[in-house]
Amino acid sequence: MSITDQYHEILLEIPPLKRPHGVVGRGIVSNFYAGEENREVAELAEPFAILGLVDRSPLILFGDTATGKTALAMSLAFRWCIASDQGPALQINGVDFARQFQSAIESDDMERFRERHRDCRCLLIDDLHELAGRDAAQEELVHTLDALADQQAVVIATTALVPSTMRDFRRSLVSRLMSGLQVHVQPPGLWARQKIILALAESLQMELGEEECHRIASGVPDGVTAMQLRGILLQWMQQQHREPQDRDQILQAMLLQQHRSHTPSLDLIAKAAARALGVRLSEMRGNTKRSQIVRARGLAILMARRWTELSLQQIGDYFGGRDHTTILHAVRKTEADLQGDVELQRAAEEMRQRVRG
Repeated sequence: MSITDQYHEILLEIPPLKRPHGVVGRGIVSNFYAGEENREVAELAEPFAILGLVDRSPLILFGDTATGKTALAMSLAFRWCIASDQGPALQINGVDFARQFQSAIESDDMERFRERHRDCRCLLIDDLHELAGRDAAQEELVHTLDALADQQAVVIATTALVPSTMRDFRRSLVSRLMSGLQVHVQPPGLWARQKIILALAESLQMELGEEECHRIASGVPDGVTAMQLRGILLQWMQQQHREPQDRDQILQAMLLQQHRSHTPSLDLIAKAAARALGVRLSEMRGNTKRSQIVRARGLAILMARRWTELSLQQIGDYFGGRDHTTILHAVRKTEADLQGDVELQRAAEEMRQRVRG
């Protein structure tokens, strides 16, 4: 299927990587279904784009937990190694890179550590954000990235946040990481959820009609992951064994519960915004017009509109009785500010991690 089509299906070929510590297991489905929400991911997986990964390195795949970043990174690394006739890629996560670096210093074995990481043709770093605050390891990674760039090697990293928004990261490392391509791996949209549900149902040997599949895919909240969809199907199967005559009613109740459990409270959203931008919740709910307070309030309002079904008036009542026109203005202004405000982007990502998980 061409990337010019609306949707794309990526076979996740998991490579035989060198893994100094542990093994990252396969995902729960063997394909990654990229709808419009993951069009950039689909483009990366096209055969003509694989060899071009050198020019896009370091490739950063960022996004929420359980969206398939690691499996995608492994698949892309494998395809590049095969297409370029290179040896297996080296995979390591952020914590282990720091630990091995410290161990190499203590055992006076830096030469072997650097040879392992700088002489490989493809380096995959999983959970890069775990290097936050580890200054010495970050500096070592800077030199590693420079060495790999000099020899036209490929670096692929996964992380929760885009590097420019990550706290406790050295500027030199952020600069190197941002010199390549950053791709936001999104949770599956409606089309992708339907494909995942059908694949999961088949693997679970579960009878599922197209109408039921669409009902589940459209009935769960946006942002649900493949692992969560599997849990929903398993729960539905279990309850059906106890009450087989109530199949439709059980499904309806489950979908309602999913929405309730995935909808954060306005208070939780506001507290997350206050924490992310270092202000007091009481000031956000009051009449303070200090710029940092206004930014935090606007971010909380925007996320409340995105993550809940609360009306403008309900949100306004929470924030000191503001009218719906004021709330709408805050939404539009914050949306515009997010385009170029790095601190606000970081705060939004931090909120997403804290509230949405």
